[in-house]
Amino acid sequence: SGKTTLALGLAARGHRLLGDELAAVRRASLELLPVRRSCAIRDGPRHRLVDAALGSAPRVTERFPDGSLRWRAAPRRLFPAEEGSGPVPLRCVLFLEGRAPEPRLEARPPSCALLGQLTPLQGSVWCRSAGALALDLLAVVGGAECAGLQSGSPEDTVALIETFVEQQWT
Repeated sequence: SGKTTLALGLAARGHRLLGDELAAVRRASLELLPVRRSCAIRDGPRHRLVDAALGSAPRVTERFPDGSLRWRAAPRRLFPAEEGSGPVPLRCVLFLEGRAPEPRLEARPPSCALLGQLTPLQGSVWCRSAGALALDLLAVVGGAECAGLQSGSPEDTVALIETFVEQQWT
């Protein structure tokens, strides 16, 4: 949990929103491709800038199969200036590992243990065996920095992610 909250929080601070629950990766070049669709936003803590954007954006409420109500909001309406195009290099994979009073990010070596956190993706890939998919995922994860993230408040967690990325690649 927390994917949409963090993706929207980062977008609200000016970062590109490639997607919130889905990811498309070109394995050969390790590039992320945009998967733009409406975001399913639950009630709960959000970055204050996201709340401000939601206040003026048209949205539809939808009941999900788990019984929860979520708002559907188009990212281009929430963050009009965000419309970027094209792929970006995959440099880091963050594994959401729950919540904590204060956010914490720890580097993790790519390993088969991390694949356990990616296994729900098996159902979204056609014509691939579980073994072939595991090898593909390991190649993707092995080509990027990996870190485990325990999220705190949306503001603090987004700031921690920004700091981590700046320290790694600037």
